[in-house]
Amino acid sequence: MNFLFKTKIIGGVLFKNRIVSSPISINMAEKGFVTNNIIKFFSNLAKSGVSMVTVGATAISDQGNDTLNGMIAGKDEYFKGLKLLAKNIKKNGANASIQIYHVGAQGNPKHNNQEIVGPSEYYFKKIGIKSRSLTIEEINLIEDEFCKSIIQSFKSNFDFIELHLAHGYLLHEFLSNYFNKRKDKYGGTFKNRFRLVKNILEKSIRIEPKLKGRIGFRLSANDYVKNGFDKKNIEQLVMKLDKYKPAYYVIT
Repeated sequence: MNFLFKTKIIGGVLFKNRIVSSPISINMAEKGFVTNNIIKFFSNLAKSGVSMVTVGATAISDQGNDTLNGMIAGKDEYFKGLKLLAKNIKKNGANASIQIYHVGAQGNPKHNNQEIVGPSEYYFKKIGIKSRSLTIEEINLIEDEFCKSIIQSFKSNFDFIELHLAHGYLLHEFLSNYFNKRKDKYGGTFKNRFRLVKNILEKSIRIEPKLKGRIGFRLSANDYVKNGFDKKNIEQLVMKLDKYKPAYYVIT
């Protein structure tokens, strides 16, 4: 039990104990902007004594959001709110992390008013929604949006950036054979399916070298579907991600 209360240094940042608050999304943003309700919620989590609070499901764009009330990072207008959020989390005693993602083919136009896209066409039977396959030009744009969101969040003084590679969201979809049926440089081999994640990481770190050692990754341990991610795929992925000196992994 005492182990939980030992300090730890990760990426040069001191953790006062080994207890962290997992990513939570409360869907109380306004047009992507941080609100006072969001600041109060995560400030209260920071007061609980945990060593790190992670702000969950922050989208790279309107298209990448799963609801109209989700947070967005990347554009200049979001910087002030993100900085204030990070400041309040840290002022109340915890390190601050923020999770960056794109909802991908799991989006629902009833909730985000957006066209639903993914690496390939995908029909979500339970909700009756079919996603459209992204073009190369759109993938390039999404890559840039991820980089801008990651860099802006870091410059907003979040200690860590958590890249969401799990739960069937867009980056997970590119990595998984179950979703990714592309025949171009983004599909087929694992090297190709990893290409988008690789490009995002390398570009972000090239632009902001201090990000190395400050990016964490959320991974799904098993998709439990045919051709989905399993232990072997996770081992392959971790071997590739380790080259970027990850701050931490969250396995769910």
